[in-house]
Amino acid sequence: MRIQLRRAIPLVVSALVLLPAPARADGFISWLGKLSGPGPWFGANLDVCLETFPKREEVRALGVVISCPDSRLEEQHLSWYATVGAGIAYDNDLDYTGQDVSGRSARVTYFKAGSSLMYTVHPSVDIGFGGGVMFFRGPRFSKFGMPYVQPVKLGVRPLLLRGAAAEQVDARGWLLLTADWMVLLGTIDGARFGAPADPLRVRNEFVPQLGFSIDLPRLLRALERQRQGSR
Repeated sequence: MRIQLRRAIPLVVSALVLLPAPARADGFISWLGKLSGPGPWFGANLDVCLETFPKREEVRALGVVISCPDSRLEEQHLSWYATVGAGIAYDNDLDYTGQDVSGRSARVTYFKAGSSLMYTVHPSVDIGFGGGVMFFRGPRFSKFGMPYVQPVKLGVRPLLLRGAAAEQVDARGWLLLTADWMVLLGTIDGARFGAPADPLRVRNEFVPQLGFSIDLPRLLRALERQRQGSR
């Protein structure tokens, strides 16, 4: 199964537009390497920074943190993210021989919820790990969930690779190129998708992912800086 990057772009852009400017959130589009089962997929993830260490200024409402502390990229720090994602595959060519699936759509959807820790070792580089659960559902099978782990996550800010003036570092860090390795823990087989006759069977599937992330508040600050500079 694969997420098609081109078709995912409108979804993630819509998600970003709805975010309040004070919150630090990363819209994340990913491409999944070959994942067994239905597909291709398209969808999007949204990563929201919940906390950073060491702590800086926070924005709170009713005692709840509603925006991530404003950590500076020139300072090494640890960030804790919550991740939610969703996607859909309209194509499902599994063998449903012997199953009454007449009138039932072949589409399969997933919802993902997880968390990750990322350490900013350099203004241009983050490293970390994560994990969570992916839930699959469709008209032809009973919904099921599979835990996943991401033993390695890497983020690179290309606009900072050649360095930047101290006053520009934080604003220019709005673009993050990402790579990680996801391992779905458990067995994926045809029976899980309501197709016991299909020979599909994979255990602990290793799935590479590539994508990019946009830090909306930093992007807005960069645009404001550019606007002021053009005056």
